[in-house]
This record gives sequence, C-alpha cells and structure tokens, in this order.
Amino acid sequence: GWCEGGGKLRAGTQFYTSNVNDVVAAWTATIHACAKSGRVETGLSLFENMKKSDTIVPNEVTCSCMFDSLVRSNNLDKAKEVIKYMQVRGLVPTEYMYTTMLMAAGGMGGVDSNEIYVELVSLLSSSARNKKSTSQKPWEGDDTLMKVFLLFYEVENPDIVCFNTLLSACARVGDIERAVGLLNRIESDTDADVQPNVKTYGELMKAAWVAKRKDKGEWLLKKLEDGV
Repeated sequence: GWCEGGGKLRAGTQFYTSNVNDVVAAWTATIHACAKSGRVETGLSLFENMKKSDTIVPNEVTCSCMFDSLVRSNNLDKAKEVIKYMQVRGLVPTEYMYTTMLMAAGGMGGVDSNEIYVELVSLLSSSARNKKSTSQKPWEGDDTLMKVFLLFYEVENPDIVCFNTLLSACARVGDIERAVGLLNRIESDTDADVQPNVKTYGELMKAAWVAKRKDKGEWLLKKLEDGV
C-alpha cells in the first residue's frame, strides 16, 4: 500500500497535477492512513517530503493529521516542530488540534516529557488567531492542567466530547473544583448539543473520589436524584 513509502504516492500524483489541491488532499489522506495503521514514521517521512516541495506543500489539514499522529504516539518533539512549521507558513491551528491536546490531557499521567508537553500547549495557544481575553479565564496558575484549561478556552464552540475529555483530565488528578466549574459552564450553555450525559457525571464522581471529597460526591448524587 501507499504507507510503505513515498514512491508509489509520487507516481500516483502524476495523474492529478492539473489540480494541486487534489494532490495535497491525496498526500494528506495517505499520512492519515499511515497514522491509523501505526506507521507514524512513514507518515512523518511523507510529511517531510511535502515540506521540501515547491507546490505540494502541507496545508492546515495535513498538519493537523500529522500533529494528531505525533501527539498520540507521544512524539512531542516532532509535534512541536509541526506547530513551528505552521507558524512560519502562517497556518492557523485547527480545532482538531485543540481536541487532540484535550484528548492527550485525559491521559497525561502517562506523558513522560511533561516540560515538552507544557511547551507544546503554549506553542499551540500562541499560534491561534483571535485569542480570547484572559479576563474570561477563571483559574490562575502554571501547572500542566491549568495550561490545558487555557488551551480549552481557545476552542470555538466546544462540544460535550471536549468537555468530557477535560473532565477526565480533572478526574485523573482529583481536581474536583475545576471539574465542578466545568459542569457549571456546561449547564449554563444554551446549545442543545452541549448537555451533560452519563460520561459527564461519571467523570465528576471519579474526580470527587480521587480528591477524597465525600461532600462533593454526595452533592452530585443529590443533584442526580433531584433530576439535575
């Protein structure tokens, strides 16, 4: 298949040279397929070949696919290079990239290079357009989870999956106060698609348990008994 290397892909693109966008889409799809099949290095090789091209260059979607693959494989140094490449090219991080970082936050207990992770979050945040005012961010601090929260505020119209993923990160470290703050934000959202579900309350209960906050657990149970 194409994920074995760049040769077959380059040959295939000869049929699409009349439309550069189609060629970029083909390369991007191949990088995505490599990531899904666990061939991260092959996908990275294709990505590097695109960067060297004068015409078939990575776009925001290509970078998002590569970034997602590298973060999921815990190759954070390379993921950082993708963001820096985007900065040089004037490409804006996609919402998909933010979601990737939020998903990584849910399992950040297994990330060894914590300093690189924090730097990655900062880089991604600093690359975004139309930053929201920091006065709208209710938490202060410089810990890793805090930086993930700051990143969360860059996401336009987060869905319940985004909220639940961040709640999972809170639950992992027992940060019940931030978890409750998230629940309050969910409940105040007027979007019908952003409603708490079983996963939401499950992560909240886990956060209360890890934090050894029996009072919060009882509060949540009463909330559920009252029909929320």
